[in-house]
Amino acid sequence: MRMASVLIKAFVSFAENSRNKADKASLLSPGIRGTTRSAKSRWTRAYRSGKSRNSRLFLFCESQYLPLSILCYNLLTFYELVGMVQMIEQQVYVRFPEEADAAELTDMYNRNRVFFENFSPSNPEAFYTEEHQLQMIRKSKTDREEDRKYDFVICRTEDDRIIGSIGLSFVVRDPLQSCMIGYSLDQNHNGKGYMTEAVKQVVRYAFEELRFHRIVGEASPRNPGSIRVLEHAGFHKEGIARSNVKINGVWEDHQVLALINPSESR
Repeated sequence: MRMASVLIKAFVSFAENSRNKADKASLLSPGIRGTTRSAKSRWTRAYRSGKSRNSRLFLFCESQYLPLSILCYNLLTFYELVGMVQMIEQQVYVRFPEEADAAELTDMYNRNRVFFENFSPSNPEAFYTEEHQLQMIRKSKTDREEDRKYDFVICRTEDDRIIGSIGLSFVVRDPLQSCMIGYSLDQNHNGKGYMTEAVKQVVRYAFEELRFHRIVGEASPRNPGSIRVLEHAGFHKEGIARSNVKINGVWEDHQVLALINPSESR
């Protein structure tokens, strides 16, 4: 929000100082070019569809001068500008795991073992070894190739450090075209919006690249933060799955949420 305020003040100041001088403007984003109205429509389509692969959009004025009316027209709305800034300030990114990640993943899971097992089924001791993580990474590649499961690691943009994992499992194709999303984030990085960003990125990939129709997420009512992550990513509550998952020896209810591919909502 701080960067959004700075950008808005800069644009308004620039426009006010040159409102009496006419010229043209264009919006540029990676691979997208245009002027005035056409620029607006192209930028809007690219922004909303997420087709700008590196998720960074830039506003560029071809001329030294820009009337206030044209400026306001091309800014679209305040909220879209804030959305643009949030994309520029992307805090995390997701990618497929690589064999070189085994040690870092092992360390993360061991460091967060107690925290993760508060809300998830316990894992066998072997899970917390580097050898096991390496095997899982290799298996994840086969799973992707066979369209069974899609695992990702969550990395912090500023230092590329792995701070979590996220995945699409229980893949079912025609006629359901559905999957389930699951995730975990290093306890030290909770509450910073990282997981919401990661979920949005994976959802976009699931809908646009994998062509899923529906994504389901489940979270323990004891973990309201996880439910909020899904809601902030656009998921809607559908009900409670009674006695759904056995955690620490107890069958627990789970909140079920789902998201439908907006391009296939009907």
